[in-house]
Amino acid sequence: MENDRSKIKSLWGRNISEIPCFRNSYLYGISTGIAAGLIYFMCTSKIRISSHIAVTVFAATTLSYWTYCRHKWETDENTVALMKELLKDRIAKEGTQIEKMPVYEVSNSQKP
Repeated sequence: MENDRSKIKSLWGRNISEIPCFRNSYLYGISTGIAAGLIYFMCTSKIRISSHIAVTVFAATTLSYWTYCRHKWETDENTVALMKELLKDRIAKEGTQIEKMPVYEVSNSQKP
C-alpha cells in the first residue's frame, strides 16, 4: 500500500492524474514540439534553431490546448451543476400540485 502512494507523481502537492486536461495538453504539446523540431531540422539542418523551435512550439501548443480544454471543462462542469439543480427541483415538485399547474410562456413578439 505504501509503495503505491510513493509512485504517485505530484506537482505542488497535487496529484497529477487528478488535474483536468493535464495529460492531454502535455501529450499534444510534446508531440507537436517534436514534430516541428524534426521538420525544421530536416529542412535546414540547423540543430540549435530547430531545438528552439521545438521548445517554443511545445510551450505554445501546451498553453493553447490547456486554455481551450480548461474552458470547455469549466463550461461542462457549470452545465452539469445547473442540470443537477434543475433535477433536484423537479424531483422535489414531482407528484405535488405545483407540478400539475400549467406553465405559460411569455413571448416578446406582439401579434397585430
